[in-house]
Amino acid sequence: MMRLRAKIFGALAAVLLAAAAAEAQTVPVTVVEETILTPSPEFASSIANARSHKETNHHKSPSFRKGSGGSGHFTWGADAGSSIDMSATDMSAIDINVNIGYKGPYVRFLGIGAGISPMVNNSSRIYPVYALFRSSFSARPRFCFLDLRAGAAFCNLRDLSTQADFYGSLGLGITLAHGKRFSSHIILAYTYIALQDEAKYYLDDLHFATLRLGVSF
Repeated sequence: MMRLRAKIFGALAAVLLAAAAAEAQTVPVTVVEETILTPSPEFASSIANARSHKETNHHKSPSFRKGSGGSGHFTWGADAGSSIDMSATDMSAIDINVNIGYKGPYVRFLGIGAGISPMVNNSSRIYPVYALFRSSFSARPRFCFLDLRAGAAFCNLRDLSTQADFYGSLGLGITLAHGKRFSSHIILAYTYIALQDEAKYYLDDLHFATLRLGVSF
């Protein structure tokens, strides 16, 4: 009886193994081919040019980029403000200046300028003529910048004769707005005029706290 059962189990196991082997032989195998897409030379060149243009403009101060008018590095501007006399000589003035010069990635303005400063409480006049330098010392956009002016001031003070004196101004500027063709700013500065001869005897040197609001194109 035991031998019969063993033979039956053996036969069943052989049948199951044969069926499994037959099923394994009939299962289809699908081979998937991988396709690698290679961009065309024209497409790769356009991508490289776009990246280069983006990096170039990123490192330029926005107020120095060329406008659509093609003005290049030429720039001009004007500012107006007031100078408060700190030397107790009653020489507080209203200032109007016009500037012309060069602009570039590191230089906001390099050129010359001239202006007029009529005194508020008397008939005195000061006509400054100066070299102007502005820079944030970075090719990247910066809202703060240095404003430096040095030159001569033609002073007509009270009843004294007109004379030429040293003119200097050191200020800190903040950009208010900027675009492709213009920028606006505000400058807080210290202005110094070294008087000579009779003017120095009666008035001494002039010291001002100056506030300017201006635009550049």
